[in-house]
Amino acid sequence: MDTLFLILLPLVISSLGFLSYRHPTIARQILKPLLYLIVALFLLLQIFDLTTSTTYYKALDATRININRKQTRDIKIDSLYKAINNKDSINHILNELSIERQKSYEIYLSQTETRDSIRNSIYTIKESSGRTNNTYQLYCLAAFLIVLTLHGLSFLFDNIHNKEKVSDVNSSNEKTE
Repeated sequence: MDTLFLILLPLVISSLGFLSYRHPTIARQILKPLLYLIVALFLLLQIFDLTTSTTYYKALDATRININRKQTRDIKIDSLYKAINNKDSINHILNELSIERQKSYEIYLSQTETRDSIRNSIYTIKESSGRTNNTYQLYCLAAFLIVLTLHGLSFLFDNIHNKEKVSDVNSSNEKTE
């Protein structure tokens, strides 16, 4: 798209410049709607940028994960009371608690990794969209400036052509006298 734009840009500018030079009134009739079209396109790009920004921030809010990491487990008093005389049972209960704590920690790590991965993807998409939108806005600004310049030049060329007509009429009047 950028290459096509760069190839067609000189062609469009030179043809509109030639039209502004040779036929300034016709050029103004073409350039005025073109100017309105460019401004409308620029405004649409601004609205698109605003809506996509809002969408990305909503998506980031949606990635909030309430990670409830269970720190402790309720220990059943009955099982401890029965296990008081047996050291192996207490060690077994403590071992189960540490295994459960380890599983909880692994789930926590998995959830945070998933959340971070989703957020990084959203940031990447947002940055890419922002660069693309900024490029198109820059194209609109360049097109606006070019059309505005050509519109102004059409008035200049119109004045030059009118002066040439006046000087031609004056020179022909002097010759006839």
